[in-house]
Amino acid sequence: MFSSRIKTIATSLVDWTDRHILSLGLGALLFLLLVAALSPRIFITVPAGHEGALFKRFQGGTDVEQAYDEGFHVIGPWNNMYIYDVRFQNQSSKFDAHTSDGLNLRADVAFRFRVTRRNVPLLHKYIGEDYVEKLILPSLGARVREEVARHTPEEVYSTKRLEIQQRIREGMRKEFEMDPEADTLLQRVEFLELDEIFLRDVELPESLQKSMVEKNQQLQMMLEYDYRIERERKESERKRIEAEGIRQFQDIVKDGITDRYLMWKGIDATLQLAQSSNSKVIVVGSGKTGLPILLGNLDTVITPPAAPEGGTANTEAKALAPLSNTPEESSGDKKNAAGTAAAPVPGAPTAMEAKPPAKPAPASK
Repeated sequence: MFSSRIKTIATSLVDWTDRHILSLGLGALLFLLLVAALSPRIFITVPAGHEGALFKRFQGGTDVEQAYDEGFHVIGPWNNMYIYDVRFQNQSSKFDAHTSDGLNLRADVAFRFRVTRRNVPLLHKYIGEDYVEKLILPSLGARVREEVARHTPEEVYSTKRLEIQQRIREGMRKEFEMDPEADTLLQRVEFLELDEIFLRDVELPESLQKSMVEKNQQLQMMLEYDYRIERERKESERKRIEAEGIRQFQDIVKDGITDRYLMWKGIDATLQLAQSSNSKVIVVGSGKTGLPILLGNLDTVITPPAAPEGGTANTEAKALAPLSNTPEESSGDKKNAAGTAAAPVPGAPTAMEAKPPAKPAPASK
């Protein structure tokens, strides 16, 4: 009985399918086209380093109980998935502030932060995607103005820059710390994790910046002069110590320096000079101590001065050869030497120079 009933239902279903096959095919095609068109809203992929918050249009809005991790998710096409970057991010902003003496400056501050992964749904529900403009920038600007107002422009620009940066960082971290017993939602929930704050640049008025640069230049010049004075003082001390040492040395050795010691040192120096290869003339037995006198540089060619204008034509300047102690070795050389004029001796006048020129005879009347 039961089997026959099932057979009857199957037969009727097959008959109905055969009669509506065209309609079923068109319906399936339309369904596939609809799924393909809505696939970006149905099949969601959360990239690496991101977290998703689901907004359910017909089920109470944002799902604050679940955060969607990285990977593939299927949702209803009427719902929306909002994806947040939960990796560390770097941003910067410029803030105008006044120093303790009323001067205006602009501080360029950079900050590094990341969104707390587990609180992404709450962040989306109560703050939104522009959480940087709503949470970080107002608090950071207030901290920067507060710290800059305690210092002078020079301190902010150079001397206490790191201290100001540290105080801003500590204040911001304290403000973003989670306190379960706090009154406000921002303090009970840790939406953001603030990692670091950097005071990158301080823009001063051009006139003030120029005056500060000149002041620093003068300070460096003053330090340079102090160093020079100290160096000269050390040099004076060194010379005084050196002179004291020389004086003490002279006091020690003056009793040991005698005339015999000086004569022995002179003989030693004379021997060393006599053994050199340079040509020299040695005069023995001259001076009070009997030490020889050495005359050197005899190998140099001596050139007499040029003859004055109006002199005789034969008085040409000739180079005087150095003296030679070596006699002529062959008779032919002697004959050649006899037939030629003798070599002039240095310091002795030549034959032309020894004989004065003849006076011209007086003219006959």
